[in-house]
Amino acid sequence: MNLPAQIDKYKDKLINAVIIIVALIFATNIYKDYAAKINTMKSKISEAAKKNEELEKISQMDRKINAFRGLLTEKEKGVVISSITDIAKATGVDLLSVKPSDKEVGDDYVKDLFDVAINAPNYNILAKFVNAVETYKNFYIIEGITVVPQEKNDKMILTVNLHLSSVSANTTKAKK
Repeated sequence: MNLPAQIDKYKDKLINAVIIIVALIFATNIYKDYAAKINTMKSKISEAAKKNEELEKISQMDRKINAFRGLLTEKEKGVVISSITDIAKATGVDLLSVKPSDKEVGDDYVKDLFDVAINAPNYNILAKFVNAVETYKNFYIIEGITVVPQEKNDKMILTVNLHLSSVSANTTKAKK
């Protein structure tokens, strides 16, 4: 058999082989293109998931901040005085006076300061009063305390002067 006869005999098979090879090259290129697109999409999905996690953390922090803002609302001076009076009665100290003092305004907070004078029969009762003030539902801080033991009618009493603050969120800055 000569060469032209063999070419005629295998011509259809040769054309089919070339078509298959060309189709495989196209398919491989299409596969590589879509594989690259899929990898790009996977990285974008991963980045979006990370952003969603961070947004959820921010949302949780925002809810916590709003809850604290609810605790740190500005209280009327009369409410603070009434609260201190109630705490004094509940803990067994004699409340001598509660006087509003200065006001300290910060960027994010406002402190209303009060001078509180009490008589306590002993240190345990004084500690009970201090603890009750600092754990009260309204947010109070004891800024300073002076304790002077005195003897009255053959009994030891403690005369205590407290510098107390009522802290609230500074809402005037938020309005600006």
